Amino acid sequence: MPLITSQIMVYRNKLKQPLRLSLFFAFLFFASHIKVCAQAKNLDSLLQEFKYSEGVDLRTYDQIFIAVYPEYLSELIVVAEDLLARSVSKGNADGMHRAADAFGLYFMSKGYFNQAFKLLYRSMRYYEKTENPSYLIKGYHYLGTLYFKWGKYSEAIYWFEKCKFLAEQSPERFQLHTALINLSNSFIHFGDEQQALAYLNISKSELAYMNDETQANFHTLYGNICMNRNQVDSAQYYYKKSLEISLKSTQNSSISIAYMNLGILAFQSDVNLSKIYFDSSLYFANNSGIMERISLSYFNLSSWYYGTDSVELAIRCLNKSYEYAKAVNSYSDMTDVLVELSSIYQEKNDWQRSDSIQQIIRGIDGRIYNEFSSAQIDMEKLDDLFINEQNKNMRLSYKTDRFLNIRAKELAILILLIALVMQFILILWLWKRSKM
Repeated sequence: MPLITSQIMVYRNKLKQPLRLSLFFAFLFFASHIKVCAQAKNLDSLLQEFKYSEGVDLRTYDQIFIAVYPEYLSELIVVAEDLLARSVSKGNADGMHRAADAFGLYFMSKGYFNQAFKLLYRSMRYYEKTENPSYLIKGYHYLGTLYFKWGKYSEAIYWFEKCKFLAEQSPERFQLHTALINLSNSFIHFGDEQQALAYLNISKSELAYMNDETQANFHTLYGNICMNRNQVDSAQYYYKKSLEISLKSTQNSSISIAYMNLGILAFQSDVNLSKIYFDSSLYFANNSGIMERISLSYFNLSSWYYGTDSVELAIRCLNKSYEYAKAVNSYSDMTDVLVELSSIYQEKNDWQRSDSIQQIIRGIDGRIYNEFSSAQIDMEKLDDLFINEQNKNMRLSYKTDRFLNIRAKELAILILLIALVMQFILILWLWKRSKM
């Protein structure tokens, strides 16, 4: 039977088990603080200021970065390309690596994880080398997010722990809120609910200092843990609180999550109300434009149709869910959909389709293994590179700046090569579609 899923949990025949962490949490937390900053200074004026500034204006670029991330990554790339060109011409290594962050996040959003890893890991190591805590905490955060999407939760915990360590030393509390919530989510998916709750309880003492978006996510997490413990009344309180805060902050993705969880809660007691909640969740997910969110909304809607004996509509929604998940290589979402489709076809005694789906699942598992193995090799190579750089700089300190600039220019070339490869892949894909 298809599952009705919340952000963190899955229902199967009234049993509860943990689900993957959605990328939503990891992506939006650093954006929260910047949205407030952007209100104080219009985005258009920021873009004009950056356009007409001389040289490498990282201060304005960083404000633009947070104002448009993650909803408008395509627009961010346009600005990042400008930053990259200026940085290369000026020999500004900080600017080159900051542009690389934007390219890495863009590749990650499209599901090209190995390309994203090379850029983000290299930038992180550069920030460590140059002792830049402001950018380093972002570097750790981006890598934690990447491992989230890979479904490698122990690795995600490692990077978010490093993020938390730096955040505790930062005067800006929103960074600590981000790290604590991400760690709580990571431990839930890792299967350690006690540790997840411990981080949530620490966050609770910071609740008064959180902005609306972070408060909504906090209440969602608490509600999920209550649901996992079958504390239905408490879960309903936290979900409704999350919805109230989300509506006030007008964050489409947060609103979608709140309606989704309320739909799960209502499914056992009021099927019609549950459908209203799920339809609302899909509406706001579509408005958010976040593929994983839309995929999960269709997934839950398929569960509702299956539970009301509309099997063909359930299959249709599962296919839509898979389509959106595949568009961004969201492996965990793709696998969840395929498992449910395989189960339905088994119940229909259509073993040929079920077996075909199982082969696709094995193929996805193989892709994840190969990508993760490749990332481990890339990590070792990059670590060796930076160790060698450090040794050379210790012997030839007067050449440090020149050396960093050379490495930064190599990074710029790497970004441009990856971009060319991506354009070729896109053109090839469009050509194949036109032939279909």
